[in-house]
Amino acid sequence: MQQSARRVQNVLGGLPPNTFGIHRSKWFGRSQFLPLANIGLRGHWQVTQSNVSAVPRAIYAGITANKGPFISTVAGFGMLTKGFEKLDNYIRQQDGLNNIVENVLRRLRRDARQITENESVERILEYIGNAMQFNTEQNNEQPRAVVSANVFGNEFYLPVDKAFVSKVIKKAGDYLVKQMKEGGMTKPWRFVRVMMPRTYLQVAPGVNGLPVVLVNRHPIVVSLSVKDLQTRFGVEKNQVQLEPFVFAVSGLIRPTVYHTSIHTAMAIDLVGNSRTAYGVRAMEQSYVSLPISAAVQYTHETRSFAFTFRPRFEKVFSHKSRATTFKTDIQLHSAEESIPGHYRTLKGQQKPFMYNRVLGEELGMALRVQGMSMNEKYAVNFWRNNVGGQQNHAGVQELRLVLRVGNLLQAGARKPQQTEHRFSQEQNANEQAYPEYMRMIAYDHEYEKVTGRKPENVGQAVKRIAKQTEKYWSPVDSGLVRTLNNDDNIEVHSVEYVFSAKSRKKQPLVVTGHLILASTLTKQARLGEIKVNVEKQPIAFELQAVSAFTKAPQPFETEISEREQRGVFGFIANLKTRQTGQQQYTGKMEMTKSEQQKQLMTLPAQQKPWFYVHCEKDKNEGNAEMSSACEATRLHKAALNQVNFEIDLPQQIHDGLVSISHKAREALKAHLNWNLRASYFRQNATTNKIQGEITCSEQDSEGIADFSIRTPDQEELRFENVAFPKALQPNTMWSIKEQAEAILRSGWPHPVCTYNGQKLRTFDNVIVPLEAMKTDEEYVIARDNNEPSKFVVIGKKTQSDAGSATELVLVLSDATVIKFVPATPHDHYKVRVNQTEVHVTPAATRVEQYGRWSSNVLTLHVNKHQTGRNTLVVEVHDLHMSIVYDGRNFKIGLAGQWQKGQLVGLCGDMNGEYQNEFTGPRGCRYEDATDFVRAFGLTLNGGRLEGQWACPQGVYPREASQDEISEHRQRSQLVEEKKHEIRKSQPITGPHITHETMMVVLGDQLCYSIRPVAICEHGYHQTETQKNFVGFFCFHQDQPTTVQTDNVSRTLQSHVKDSDRIIYKSVNEALVCLP
Repeated sequence: MQQSARRVQNVLGGLPPNTFGIHRSKWFGRSQFLPLANIGLRGHWQVTQSNVSAVPRAIYAGITANKGPFISTVAGFGMLTKGFEKLDNYIRQQDGLNNIVENVLRRLRRDARQITENESVERILEYIGNAMQFNTEQNNEQPRAVVSANVFGNEFYLPVDKAFVSKVIKKAGDYLVKQMKEGGMTKPWRFVRVMMPRTYLQVAPGVNGLPVVLVNRHPIVVSLSVKDLQTRFGVEKNQVQLEPFVFAVSGLIRPTVYHTSIHTAMAIDLVGNSRTAYGVRAMEQSYVSLPISAAVQYTHETRSFAFTFRPRFEKVFSHKSRATTFKTDIQLHSAEESIPGHYRTLKGQQKPFMYNRVLGEELGMALRVQGMSMNEKYAVNFWRNNVGGQQNHAGVQELRLVLRVGNLLQAGARKPQQTEHRFSQEQNANEQAYPEYMRMIAYDHEYEKVTGRKPENVGQAVKRIAKQTEKYWSPVDSGLVRTLNNDDNIEVHSVEYVFSAKSRKKQPLVVTGHLILASTLTKQARLGEIKVNVEKQPIAFELQAVSAFTKAPQPFETEISEREQRGVFGFIANLKTRQTGQQQYTGKMEMTKSEQQKQLMTLPAQQKPWFYVHCEKDKNEGNAEMSSACEATRLHKAALNQVNFEIDLPQQIHDGLVSISHKAREALKAHLNWNLRASYFRQNATTNKIQGEITCSEQDSEGIADFSIRTPDQEELRFENVAFPKALQPNTMWSIKEQAEAILRSGWPHPVCTYNGQKLRTFDNVIVPLEAMKTDEEYVIARDNNEPSKFVVIGKKTQSDAGSATELVLVLSDATVIKFVPATPHDHYKVRVNQTEVHVTPAATRVEQYGRWSSNVLTLHVNKHQTGRNTLVVEVHDLHMSIVYDGRNFKIGLAGQWQKGQLVGLCGDMNGEYQNEFTGPRGCRYEDATDFVRAFGLTLNGGRLEGQWACPQGVYPREASQDEISEHRQRSQLVEEKKHEIRKSQPITGPHITHETMMVVLGDQLCYSIRPVAICEHGYHQTETQKNFVGFFCFHQDQPTTVQTDNVSRTLQSHVKDSDRIIYKSVNEALVCLP
């Protein structure tokens, strides 16, 4: 850890503390040792993470191996970074991407200026800019990094900064131009490197007493060549795009590995006048080569990818060996060299069997493998091969994979993938001018070409999945029937593929299928399907799965309805093989509250877990909506602690599945044998079923569960008191994705900012009172601290006949304004998107594109709850941002790691630290929450600041008057003088810093410091100093006291009261010492 800390210190030493924030380091290691082989492996990695950067400041990982007492580093990787949290700003400042981004922003601003309504984007941005100035300069840090690697003793270093990258790009461009002039793209480019040229040498006595020299050499040669390289990057005329409408690249790639092992054993004859060595040399050579013609194609219009591989080989591996004897004269430089005390003899080795195998012939992808093995079953039948003649194996000619990736939001009229994609006749005619693997592609056309039929529509597939799994999800909530059957409020992600392998056989191998994941926007129900079908073969697999829960509880209320909460997970799997034919497996998992959980709900709060009592206290204080205890209470009430599952099996089960089930059962018995209670039962009804039950306990905070399994062979296994993570327990409050993220985040969700009208909880869990927030005035709630900003959230407290309410305004990319007002009627929200008013209800959702790119999508939908007000949910997908709003309260969630420490507003900076949370827009830090709230108001109402404040040099709060600024300057000057006095009286401490009495010569006097001065230890030099005034007591050089250096300290103490003889001098004392 010291080496890692030193590496970080070397890179970050020159940065101010407020730039890179606080660092935390983690170290992990894992080792495996084989005692019989006397071989061990150890892997370790360490990460140093900053609270203001998504990119780690330092990463190091390595693998070491040992053979007996010898240890060797196999591989290592390290990286040091700084400033990468603002890499996007750095790219925009360069000449390449700068023009593209600026053109986009210029067009957006030009369109915005054309809006003449009162609530235009330009007006709001101008209003915010005139009201306050955001301090974004401290985040514009130039990115730098150093990447290092070590593989088998070969070290690589790569510094990454502006100057180096520009130089590399220029050299690479010059090299490509030179290569194009000399040989064009058909010229082969080759990279060759010799790796691991290690040699082992050992001298040991043989059985006859003569010295034996053992020498082993293991060089490896790695070669990679590229030939016939062709590329196509299609963009529109007179316009530069980051996303081309077509991209293709193809070429012949030939990676090759040569490995040679040379073993030499020499016996030295020391008798006689001549020195002679008799030896045996064995050489083994292995050759691996994979020449492949590869092509990659992408078409933006159809969202289709194609990967084509045309192997140019049939033999991929060969191995041969030969042995020779030799005799040579040698000279011994020293006859008195020591001989190791242990004896080692040469052991004879069996002659290996030659083998020759062809793999994958049945699938039409034959690969021939030749070599030697000690296993007799791989021996070549020379009679069959030589007498019978060589067989003509059918090798593969082409492997082609075509993918289509879809992201479909089936809401209203936005259904981009409901129609098949076909190119026009003009496009087809233009594409004929390009080679076959450089053309635009469409998944529909490729699928129909290899199968003879059209692919299934994704929207129709979702309907079919919902219909087939209706028996599982319909009993959970009757409202899901209308939602899923009518394709409303459904988000679909899909990957469709077709794989073909052409060979010399008449029928090529064709595999088709898809992966579809669909869910309602409320995440109440999720559907999925995996489909694999081998065309014209009796092999197919199809799996449909569904999960559904009752309505989620209202996120701002702790009282959850006593109605029965439940959830269900079900699946239908169809398997078709040659062995078993058509089979169907079905299963269902029902999640409900356990009896122990129901009884616990009836007890008073004092007998329930601790957070119930704390939640009652927070309710009385008006903090229920933002209380962590109330959040835990809601999660506890929404938990489903009992799970009953049942799997129906067919009469005949595939042998592979039987083997897997038996191995899994035996593994459970072996690992949980202390918790096992096994028995047998007789019940014919469960012959073809697997039944079980999982019950989570409420008594243990860490998570304990009991579960039982009944198998088809009438064996019942019951495991008691098994550790079961709390994050894995199902509930109706968190979705499956949120639970998985909570597991990775040690049980906590992503940072959330919560507002209830009276108080606000920041992303870093600091409560801010809002008494200073005035009615009908706008305040900056959260803002991305970039220039230009990616998003701004503005809030305003209002008053109506129904009580207090809140209005929100969301500005995205300086181009789109979304305004939310309280719902009227109860579940009807009116949302204004720029100049368009849209209505969002539980039955009608909205999908809007706020930017140029297809990923700039936001969705608006209404979540219905069993009790309380229905909530409006706004999700900005590319920013990983969500806003939950019920007219009075709201929550803002951010899951993007790039936003760490890069926010500003009443919700804080989200840096994971609660210190200095009251930081204003200009970087000023306030001690009083009232000043912090007023700093983000868009209207300046005057008034004195309530508490102390501190700002960067030359910056003052806009609320401060001239008298307050003058008073603050005087107070800061007094504080600095006091700190200077304290620094003079207290010694400086730190790593590798020591304190010694300093001696200087002033004229004819020899002076000693009256206190020890901070200097670096031997072997270290100071990289950062601090100038202090130190008193020196001086003696004339002819005085005997100056010679007795051991008594300097006592002499100074005896004369220190004589202030007339003390001289003060400026001295640079060490603050940071590095080797």
